[in-house]
Amino acid sequence: MHWYESRKTGWCLTTKLPIRNAEGRVMGLVGISHDLRAPGDSDAIPARLASALEALEAHPEDPHSPRSLARQAGLPSVRFARMIKRIFRISLNQLIMQTRLTAAAQLLRETERSIADIAHATGFYDHSAMTRAFRSATGMTPTQFREAGG
Repeated sequence: MHWYESRKTGWCLTTKLPIRNAEGRVMGLVGISHDLRAPGDSDAIPARLASALEALEAHPEDPHSPRSLARQAGLPSVRFARMIKRIFRISLNQLIMQTRLTAAAQLLRETERSIADIAHATGFYDHSAMTRAFRSATGMTPTQFREAGG
């Protein structure tokens, strides 16, 4: 998860590699990021796939699984997973997790709801599960994110 200039959250895949001098000592890092929310040509996303993803975003609390989303899109599971991987360059499980984390970040920013309530509202098993996932993705706990002004 990263933040755009407007403080709106988004997702990207980042690769960081060391830059070494002639002696092999690390002198710096080079990073390459791929914005996952800008898949390119909107025509590349079929309507059935977009509909399933919109449902995921609208109801992150539902028990979504790769199979249930594929069924909702009317596509075989393997084909649906391949399309997600091709378009977003992440697995369907990663996309589900990112969608839930994005919804949680929005609720943290825009409401005073408790962390446990937000965890439940965004499909996490409990407060601890959301905190672990949130810290892993952002480097902050949900409370730290909220206190920083999210």
